Amino acid sequence: MDLSIEELDTIKDVDDAWTRYLKPVIDDIKAQIEQNPSTATASEKNIQLFTHIILHMCKKLKLWKEFVELALRIVMDFCNKETSEPLKSLNDESFLQVYAQCWEKFKIFANIVCSLFQSLDYNYLNATQPYENSKSLHRLKLQQKAYNIFKEKILTNKIEVIQGHILDYIDQERSGVTIDIAMMKNAVDIFITLDPTLEQFYNKLEFGFLQRARDFYLLLAQRSLEHYTLIEFMIKCENAFKLESKRIDNYMNQFTQLKIRNILDEVLLKKNVDLLIKSKESGVCILLEHDRLEDLERMFRLIKHLDNDTGVDQMAEEFEEYLRDAAYNLMYSQKHEPERHEEKSE
Repeated sequence: MDLSIEELDTIKDVDDAWTRYLKPVIDDIKAQIEQNPSTATASEKNIQLFTHIILHMCKKLKLWKEFVELALRIVMDFCNKETSEPLKSLNDESFLQVYAQCWEKFKIFANIVCSLFQSLDYNYLNATQPYENSKSLHRLKLQQKAYNIFKEKILTNKIEVIQGHILDYIDQERSGVTIDIAMMKNAVDIFITLDPTLEQFYNKLEFGFLQRARDFYLLLAQRSLEHYTLIEFMIKCENAFKLESKRIDNYMNQFTQLKIRNILDEVLLKKNVDLLIKSKESGVCILLEHDRLEDLERMFRLIKHLDNDTGVDQMAEEFEEYLRDAAYNLMYSQKHEPERHEEKSE
């Protein structure tokens, strides 16, 4: 809908603009999200409609603050009706699933509203102003203001519960249970998107993730070494590295990748590296003697991430020892071969 200057001049105030032109667009966005959040969008025509109305009225009547308040009321109303209410009567089993869905819907809706009100960011919220009692100048963009509504109304009171559910699902996945990856991605995204500093993610979710990983793999190493061969243990270690890397890619933060690698190196390999390399049953020398090149390659892949003096150097020393012994045995056999030949001739 393209409005003429004359039509724009008939709009009395923000409430009038909302009732006559803006509310029908927002209602349509809500209907789209209810039907299929992933396809919900604001058309260029509607973005232009909002932009023309906001710019015209703000230049004429200086209503920047009032339009910011309207945008946030729209987001707040959606948060109350579409997020707070559905979460009130949830049981533990369905909590994280519904919570993740609510966050996905809220984020999509908030982003669409911000695109409709984008002229506020360009013309008003990009300006600086004193922030509370600080001497620094700061003004949040509309999107961050919208996200803070969800953070203050939903996340703050439920953060421990959400964290517990996420970590419990990860425990299940480590034990072989198939979980909903999309749900986990949305749930973890709450910690990352709502806190640009990632403080909540690092201090709460990631801390618990790494601690539970340490406990799980300490127990796995103990049981595997008691009930399986060292070769089977190495295969389990390699699978653990692959699964944890995939888990990070699926729904955790990429900065966690190195941290989980260090924990796996410590609890699976550093504590057992001497046993793996020097074992009389399947250490380096035994694997070389029986041409177990695939297992040697697996051992090298695992320990090359450790400090050289902890892993690769020890493996090299065993390799040198094997070569010395092999060379000595070869020289000894060649030296005595003629003697045995002469004895046979006599």
